[in-house]
Formats: sequence, structure tokens, C-alpha cells
Amino acid sequence: LVGIFFIFQKGNIIHEKFAEMISQDRQIVWQIAWQGFKEKPLFGWGQENFELAFNQHFNPGLFTAGDIWFDRAHNVVYDILAANGILGLLAYLGIFISVFYILWKKYLSGKVNFWLTAIPSVLLVAYFVQNLTVFDMVSSYLMFFLILGFISGFVDGEKNEEKEDESKSTRTEEREDLPKKTLAIILALVFLVTFFEFIIQPARTDYLAIKALRVPHQERVKIYRETLNTSPVGKYQIREFFADQSQVIIGANIDKIPKETTKEELDFVVSELEKTEKEVVIDFRSALKLAQIYQTYFLIDPLKISLAEEYAEKAVGMSPNNQLGYWALAKIKFSQGRKEEGVAFFRKAVELNPQLDRAHWYLAIAYRIDNQPEKALEEAEITKELTGENNPVFTSQIEQFIEELSK
Repeated sequence: LVGIFFIFQKGNIIHEKFAEMISQDRQIVWQIAWQGFKEKPLFGWGQENFELAFNQHFNPGLFTAGDIWFDRAHNVVYDILAANGILGLLAYLGIFISVFYILWKKYLSGKVNFWLTAIPSVLLVAYFVQNLTVFDMVSSYLMFFLILGFISGFVDGEKNEEKEDESKSTRTEEREDLPKKTLAIILALVFLVTFFEFIIQPARTDYLAIKALRVPHQERVKIYRETLNTSPVGKYQIREFFADQSQVIIGANIDKIPKETTKEELDFVVSELEKTEKEVVIDFRSALKLAQIYQTYFLIDPLKISLAEEYAEKAVGMSPNNQLGYWALAKIKFSQGRKEEGVAFFRKAVELNPQLDRAHWYLAIAYRIDNQPEKALEEAEITKELTGENNPVFTSQIEQFIEELSK
């Protein structure tokens, strides 16, 4: 408990060691969660809605810190504060307080021994501490409830019950034989249905999602549809996955794939992403993916670019500090021939995080396309300096770019 206290107090060795163990991006995400909590302190943003707070208070520094997609704070305290507010956190902590109170009260009154008290207490403390840097998975969540069930079981077992005579007990057991068998059959059927729906079907979905990448172009939509019809588990991630893959495949083979085949695939991906947008309502990722997929659609239908612009602007509105929205909008402006506006959006992404080499690189390319070689050269030099020796392949690409501009 002392260790937990010092973890959050700067200037001591426990905090420093803890900081070494966690990644920089998690510390930024905790700051985002805190900002989300301050906006909605009482009840939070709602269960499973951390991503809304994350997008609204996105920190552009995440691009130089590590991962940029988080639907959990990777810290149970910040998670609950953002999702459920201070009342939710008090309710959660109340579980631990009540369990410790019951356990140690039983021990001090001599009703249970030391080990029955100490071991569950230590397990719960360990569980809480590990959740300060990660989030619950099925395994940890299951163990948490098994421990609570164990504690509840032996505490309730301490209650005195009146003994029934042997003949009454025998008659009761005979009467209960049939219900127990019936219950066993029902449970077996429930298990089989559950195992099929939540284990077998999702496994088939994963298999089909991978298969979709290996089939010929004309068969891909059929596999896409079969994948999403097999199980609803993970459907949002699968829709995004298909959108990403279609962008890459179509973009690289636009002249090789028949136009009708391309149109069918893009129409299907768009319809699925639009379902996500209607179901989730405020979803930055689906708006961004729709903007990107419509820009790909622009390659065969120029009229789709207006829809790409609409969704890109919507994405920027949902997460105003996220460079991804501005990059998407900038590329769309270039596709429309509005280079000056495109350059402005690339510059905005640089302003959000001047230490991000990728942002300077995109701006350098934009300046080059806009016939501003001096500015392009300046941004390329900054990119090279920020990249350093971390990425030799990228550095070589930058040097070639600089050499071409210097001629």
C-alpha cells in the first residue's frame, strides 16, 4: 500500500522505477484520461466510452511516443475515472474495501485463520497493482471474480444452520436428484451453444479474414461478406481491417483490376463503414476510414472526392488535435487541385507536434508538389535531423530527396 502511494509521488525511487517500466505513450494517455475526467467528473463518459474522451483530448505527442490508438487508459484508476467518474471509482474501490473489512473482521474475531485472510488479501492487492499498467483480460477478470466467490463462499459457510434429521435429508436428496440432472443437461446445452457462438464462430471469422487477402480480386467481396456474417464479434475492427487492405490492394493495382470489380469492393467496404458510423455514432476511426476509402474511390469516380472531404472534416471535428485527420484532409485538397489549402493542413500537422519527422516529411513533399523547392528542402533537412540514425532506409530516402532538390 505504501508502494502504491509513492508510485504517484514524483521525486522518489519507487516512482522513477515505475516510470522506467511503463512506456511514454501510456503516461500521455493517462494525462488524456485525466483531462476527460475533468470534463465529466461525476459520472464520466460512460462505460466502454474511454475512446470518446481519448479522441476529444488527443495529445499530438503520442506520434513521437509510441502507439496512437487506445481504447483503454492501461490504468484501472484512470480508466474508471474517465469512463465512470468519481462515483464509479468510489464504487470500484468499495469492492476492495468491503472485502478487506469482511476478511480481517472474521480473522480478528477468530472465525477464520490467518492464511484464509492473508492469501486472498495479497491476491487482490497484486491484482490491483498489475492493473495500474495494463487493463483486464479474460484471464485476470475471471480470477478476480473467482477470488471474490471464494471469499463469499467461506464467509457464508461460517453461518450456523439448523441440522435436519437424517430421514428428511434423505427425502430431500431424492427429490433433488431429478432437478440436478435436468440442470446438468441445461448447462451442457448452454455450454455447447456458447462455445460454438463465442469460440468456434469467431475463430472461423479470423480464418476468413486472412483468407480474404489471398483470394483473387473478383472473389474478395464474397469472402468479406462471409467473414462479417459468420460472427459479430470484433466486427468493427474487421471492417476497418478490410478497408485498410482494400485501400492498399486497389491503390497498388488500380490499372490491373476491372473497374466494376473495384467499384463492387469499394461499395461494400463503404457500406460496412457507414454501418459502424451509425451504430457507434461518434467514432473518429470510422469517419477517418471513410474519408480515406472515398479518396481511393476517387481514382475511378472523381465525384466521390466531395464525400471524402466531408468525412475528413467530420474526423477533424471529432479529434481536433489528431494529425491523422489533417493529413487526410490535406491529401484530399491536393486531389481537388487546391494545393494551397492542402499545404496549410500539412503545416497544421507540423504545428501540432514539431518533433514529428513524418509531419515535416509530408510537408516537404507538399511544398515540392506546390513548386516551392526552397521550403521543401528546408522541411526535408528538418526531417533528416529528427530521424537521425533510427531509420536508415528512411534517412536514405530523405537524402535522395534532398539531392534531387539541390540540383
